Amino acid sequence: EPDKEKITRVISRMGLQFTRNHQFDLFFLAQHDYSDRPFIGNIIAAGREDDIDASMGWLGARFSGDLDFEIVGDAGYWVDIAGMGGQVRNYEFDDVEIEDEEQLVVAERGTANAVGWAMDLGMSWQTPLPLSPTFTASYAIGSGDDNPTDKWDRNFRQTGLHDNNNRYNGVDRFRYYGELFRPELSNISIFSFSAGFPMLKSSSLEFLYHRYVQVVASEELAGKIKADPNGIDRELGWELDAVFGIEEWKRLELEVLGAIYRSGAAFGANANKLAYHVTFKMDFNF
Repeated sequence: EPDKEKITRVISRMGLQFTRNHQFDLFFLAQHDYSDRPFIGNIIAAGREDDIDASMGWLGARFSGDLDFEIVGDAGYWVDIAGMGGQVRNYEFDDVEIEDEEQLVVAERGTANAVGWAMDLGMSWQTPLPLSPTFTASYAIGSGDDNPTDKWDRNFRQTGLHDNNNRYNGVDRFRYYGELFRPELSNISIFSFSAGFPMLKSSSLEFLYHRYVQVVASEELAGKIKADPNGIDRELGWELDAVFGIEEWKRLELEVLGAIYRSGAAFGANANKLAYHVTFKMDFNF
């Protein structure tokens, strides 16, 4: 893919376990994008466009650990904080037909200094209640740009290596910001709550709720949703997910995943509309 080509990255990590159940980690990533830099009027083959070239660095810290609440259960917590800075080149393209072939022409290009921050914190509580549920609450936020007309882009950007995929106390991993909406942590705040239940010997059922709000009302949205917000309202909507993982056999693993998303006022005429997603996955290990 053009947006992933000609990128050099340097990654480092340092960890310190300062008590038996608590740990501190420090992360650093530097990225240089040396892909082609077309000028306005240059022709690009369809499918070879690269909207953004970014050369920047990220510095992040994580505090995590386990807490023993004795008769009321155990809890795991995490606090992630990250900052980034660098330079971003943006390109816009128009469709053009040359010798009966659809191609693209560079219509606009610009450069901005990029700086941003993000935070993700949460706690999972493994309870002694009937059915042994685990409740998880989390909050994540990535900075937005409240002055898009200057030479600074204050939208936080993730590294490009992220998958926003993990598991809480169940057997299956899932997209913890939403299986259907799948946002990047850029100009958005996300509140999530989940309830997970162990089942059988090695299976689990997880229910998750997510609420999405833009930090700064914007017509741009980083993520899988193709519809554009109106740039006036900040409410992006909510999502409900269910993840059922079955790992009762030595070689066979099954996963059923369902998601419902309802759009918010930020989508204007498309507000309050529902989208659905269902996935069935089977892994056979030889």
